[in-house]
Amino acid sequence: MLISIITPVYNAEKSIEKTILSILRQKNTIDQYIIIDGGSTDKTLKIISKYKDKIDILVSEKDKGIADAYNKGVKLATGDLIGIIAANDQLINTAIKKLKTNYDGFSDVICGNLIEYNGERFIRRYSDPNLKQLTTRTSLMHPATFIKRKAYLKYGLYSLDYKCAIDRELFLRYYKKRC
Repeated sequence: MLISIITPVYNAEKSIEKTILSILRQKNTIDQYIIIDGGSTDKTLKIISKYKDKIDILVSEKDKGIADAYNKGVKLATGDLIGIIAANDQLINTAIKKLKTNYDGFSDVICGNLIEYNGERFIRRYSDPNLKQLTTRTSLMHPATFIKRKAYLKYGLYSLDYKCAIDRELFLRYYKKRC
């Protein structure tokens, strides 16, 4: 099973290095690393360039928002499973190893839990295994979600019609199609 990670970024000089390092620490469990930069004007690209030999694909150009950046990355991804780890997110050291160990090979969407830092303390956020909750709230944690490349091809990419909640719309659409 091949894993692709996509990092969408725009002007994130304060957090991009931590994100990149968290992905590179996965110790050869990631098969493809893609960064989609929306045309950053701060020091983001300079920081990314320090790791250019470890990044498989870097695209830096204006886009139509975060959904467009996600879609660009998904279209370039070759892994069986695709994870989106944004410029303000990080993977824990064993995340991909655990994913590969526990993945059933069948599920189209695999969602874990996340740890969020609110500026004062860490809070664990759990994805809700009761998918019926999707109709009333965002119950899956997008930064802890991996989706089969085949599912994106079959059920579609992120909608450009929304400026926020694009992950929820995708999850709902996939759920309605029994993904």
